[in-house]
Amino acid sequence: MTGRLTLALVLLAAAAPASAATGEAVLVASAASPDISESSGVAVSRVNGGVLWTHNDSGDGAYFFGVGLDGAVKGVWLVRSASAVDWEDMAAGPGWTGKGRYLFLGDIGDNELNRHDCCIYRVPEPVIWPGAASGPGAASTREAPLLTAEPTLRMLVAYPDGPHNAETLLVHPDTGRIYIVTKEENCEAAVFRVLEERQGWTGPHATRRVAVLKLPEVVCGGSISPDGRRVALRGYRSLYTFTLPDGSPDFDEVWKQQPREWKLPAMKQSESVDFTADGGAVFITSEHSPMPIWKLALDGD
Repeated sequence: MTGRLTLALVLLAAAAPASAATGEAVLVASAASPDISESSGVAVSRVNGGVLWTHNDSGDGAYFFGVGLDGAVKGVWLVRSASAVDWEDMAAGPGWTGKGRYLFLGDIGDNELNRHDCCIYRVPEPVIWPGAASGPGAASTREAPLLTAEPTLRMLVAYPDGPHNAETLLVHPDTGRIYIVTKEENCEAAVFRVLEERQGWTGPHATRRVAVLKLPEVVCGGSISPDGRRVALRGYRSLYTFTLPDGSPDFDEVWKQQPREWKLPAMKQSESVDFTADGGAVFITSEHSPMPIWKLALDGD
């Protein structure tokens, strides 16, 4: 990408956020499982009502957890044939054809900028059967029967300009397009779209930089609303929402919009966010045990 084009992307997407708004933040529940100690990513289930998916930050195995909005742990799943070097975010969405219901797990953290194996795993979203819950007071969710999830896709990620550290994985709810937003020390965030030309277990998959954002803080999590019209990116202090103009047929126009800032409730290190099913609020968790589940209401942008 030429320097002139890069500069144009920055100028288009680097508008300062509007004045910070204060939505109503409510502590919904806490998940008191000793195995969920560093919730780094969260995704609202598309097939199980009232369930959030989450996973730990680096240092854990290739596990993800189902947690009810009452704090009850519904079970733990091990992703077969997967590693978890630095899982940072997850998303629920369709495949590239716009069909299917999957969970996407982003092993995309690279603090030392020396990884050549950053990748994304895609597994079918599990259906939680009645009676599967281990309960909020279980000694260890991994002492319950361990469930497994078979990855249907492992995408190695290659950036056009070398390694990047990233903590944000986005999947468009209609098209299945995958985006990675980087975490840069200068608070710039590059938005890369994963190209679909190469599928399967071989790779790497190429990415294309579609925007460069300039926000007041680093980006450590994000989500696309269920209607595909709004993006939420979060830092450690605030949430920033970008809204696609009415009638715009190109989703990537969203990166050119002026973001709106929302103050987040005070929490121990918190990096996760996902929209509720109706898109009118977001759920937030943090790297704390017991894991708090916050719900932040958003009015129309």
